[in-house]
Amino acid sequence: MTGNELVTAVRGLMDDDQFDSATIIQNGNWVQNDLYAGTRTRQMETTATLSVTANDTTETLPTNLQTLISMRVTSPRVYDITNLYVDQDRFMEVYPNWESETAAEIHEWTDFGGAIRFSRPVLANSTIKVDYLRKPVAVVQNTDSYELPALYDELLARRTLTRCMMQNEDYAESAQEQQFVNDLFSVFVRNEGRGGIKTGPTMMTSKMNKGWSRYRSWREW
Repeated sequence: MTGNELVTAVRGLMDDDQFDSATIIQNGNWVQNDLYAGTRTRQMETTATLSVTANDTTETLPTNLQTLISMRVTSPRVYDITNLYVDQDRFMEVYPNWESETAAEIHEWTDFGGAIRFSRPVLANSTIKVDYLRKPVAVVQNTDSYELPALYDELLARRTLTRCMMQNEDYAESAQEQQFVNDLFSVFVRNEGRGGIKTGPTMMTSKMNKGWSRYRSWREW
């Protein structure tokens, strides 16, 4: 669904062909962000390759990273480092001299300012593979398309509609519309989410953006 198509769909549901198109498109972006931030979908799964040079102490993470899934060194030898993550505050307590320690192969690490910090300089040129959920691409131009598959056009349109209603302080109408949205959202999670058929709130671990904190999601990993 393009930005223009969403504007047409939402205005039709509203029976208001004058509602601001820019507001509808922006609300559509927020809806898309909400859907993919709260559900682990195969569509948002991707992999990046990071090249680390000997003596580096940091490495920039992908700018579109939303949630880390796993991370492994693939060169000069292969091993997983996902569970070697250390919360940033704890990292600075344990490795205060991380930039000047004796070089060694990649081991404990943390994230800070969109980059990996290694517990000591890297001994040799290395390669890291990062599996992660990416952020969806926002619609900027009216002819750009949202990333939701066409099967979920109604979900996008009705969820965008509820946002527009709430901005207009039409809370009763928004609450009524929500019954349609809930059913459509359950279908989206069941079909697109990884982890089987189960829907409903569950707890999953985010290793990047929230350290090892736990938060509510609508998908079983």
